[in-house]
Amino acid sequence: MESLSNEIWEDVKNYEGLYQVSSFGRVKSLGRFRNNQWGKTKRWCPESILSTQLTIDGYESLKLTKNGKSIRHRVHRLVALNFISNPENKLQVNHINGVKTDNRVENLEWNTQFENQLHACKNGLKKIKLSESDIIKIRSDNRIISEIANDFNIAFQTVSEIKNRKIWAWVN
Repeated sequence: MESLSNEIWEDVKNYEGLYQVSSFGRVKSLGRFRNNQWGKTKRWCPESILSTQLTIDGYESLKLTKNGKSIRHRVHRLVALNFISNPENKLQVNHINGVKTDNRVENLEWNTQFENQLHACKNGLKKIKLSESDIIKIRSDNRIISEIANDFNIAFQTVSEIKNRKIWAWVN
C-alpha cells in the first residue's frame, strides 16, 4: 500500500487494531483474519485503503465494523477525533476551506454550531436570504417580531436572533 510523504496514521479511537485514519483523511482497514458472513471460517484480509461514499449533504463517510456491528462515520470527524485536540469540547468539525471532501488535518477545526454557521455565511458557503441592509433594517425596526418576520419572510426566531446579535453579529 502506498504511503504518501509525511502522512501520519493513527488507530481510529474505539477501533484500535482494526482501522487507522491518516492525517490526509484516508482510512484503512488493518490486515487481519476475519470470519466469513456465516461466522464459520476465517480468512486473511490484507490491509487496504477504504473507499468512501458521499452523504446526501456532501461529506465523505464509510462504515466501520467491530464485533459484527457496522456504524457509518464521517471521515472528517474521524480525522478530528484522532488528530485535533478539543479542550473546549466543541461539537462540530469545520472544513476551513469550505470543501467538504478535503479531510486533511490542517483543513479541519473544532467549532460550535454558531461558529460553523458564521464561517459558512462569511465564506458564501450558505445561501443567505437577507442582505446586510436587511439586517440593519431589522435591528432598527421597533415593531413586534412577528410583523418583521412576515415582512422579510423569515422565521420569528431568526428575527429574535438577529436583534440579539446571536446571528449576523458582524453587521453593525
